[in-house]
Amino acid sequence: MKTRTLIYCIYIVMGGGILPALAQKFNPKYLREDNRSFKALTKTATPDGWIEFKKEARINPNTFFKDYANSLELGQD
Repeated sequence: MKTRTLIYCIYIVMGGGILPALAQKFNPKYLREDNRSFKALTKTATPDGWIEFKKEARINPNTFFKDYANSLELGQD
């Protein structure tokens, strides 16, 4: 039982160090491509997903994810 627990602990520690490092390599589409319509709405967009919109931006909250699904790399469903 001790051996199994030790193996699980090592697995969790190793996975905890590797997986976050891999996740940090992802660069969202809205940062990789020059999307002028998306840039016109935003002040700041960061690789970790924070998007700050301009005060003057006209955004419909009911259709935002549908309108910008391609820029945000969202699926059809």
